[in-house]
Amino acid sequence: MDAIWDAIDATAMPEAARLMLFEQAALALRGHMADLLRSTGPDLRPSTFTAETTGGVAQLMDRVDDLLAAEARDHAGAIATALVASGAPDALAARVANLFAVDGAIGLARLAGETGVAAVDLANMFIDLGERLGLDWAQARAAVMNPSDPWERLLVAGLARDFQQMRFDFLRGLFSQKGTGAQPQAMIADWATARAAAIPQFRTMIARAQGVGPKLAARIVNELKDKAGGMPGGGAAGVAVAAVSQAGSASADAVSALQNLGFKPAVASTAVAKAVEELGEDAGLNDLVRVALKRAAG
Repeated sequence: MDAIWDAIDATAMPEAARLMLFEQAALALRGHMADLLRSTGPDLRPSTFTAETTGGVAQLMDRVDDLLAAEARDHAGAIATALVASGAPDALAARVANLFAVDGAIGLARLAGETGVAAVDLANMFIDLGERLGLDWAQARAAVMNPSDPWERLLVAGLARDFQQMRFDFLRGLFSQKGTGAQPQAMIADWATARAAAIPQFRTMIARAQGVGPKLAARIVNELKDKAGGMPGGGAAGVAVAAVSQAGSASADAVSALQNLGFKPAVASTAVAKAVEELGEDAGLNDLVRVALKRAAG
């Protein structure tokens, strides 16, 4: 990132284009930083995590053009086109747009280390699952929401991660059930065939997120997590989050806010449930987040 920041700062271009490059690079980096928080824990040293994931991330970056699904490719291309239209140099616009294209690489590299499955094979499964369930569009849309309210920004930053985490949890659960000996792509196809009736319902819920604000989108995500309980890797955490969301919209928003701060879904939902118990179901978002943070950290 240092090279990109320096290039944006030093390259001659209209100032409006420079500001747009900085803004888009920061938006993309927000997602990668959230991936780092979700992929690591308090006991994992940064140097150890880097050593475990660098190879997988490099493989994915080398193959990004081959791996990108149509939705992700169009998303990155639209960002590059807008940057060039503002006056940014083509090469620099492409570098910034590519930060969005490799979204998820950190989590996939981490999962490759856990399962022993090649990062490229996992990426193909990740993309296949996203296309079948409609998650590619949802994740890309959430990644570029940028509301002015700070709590809504926190919610939005978590939305894209939540859509992504659904796929990571699914793949992790699938391999825990099937083992790593099966053909990766066949595993997704077999799962989808067995659940052909349920997948359209899931896609319908994803479609509801089109054109809505971040708070409603966050609640839709929580409903999706509940439905994901029927998938490999779903279950207790998704159900717990959905149960908390039923107490009111503020609690659903508070759960998403805590998750974006790096707390696991089960920890976030439990902390918010305790906050609701203490403050009452009519408590506002700010109060819920304040008390839930204390419960989660304690």
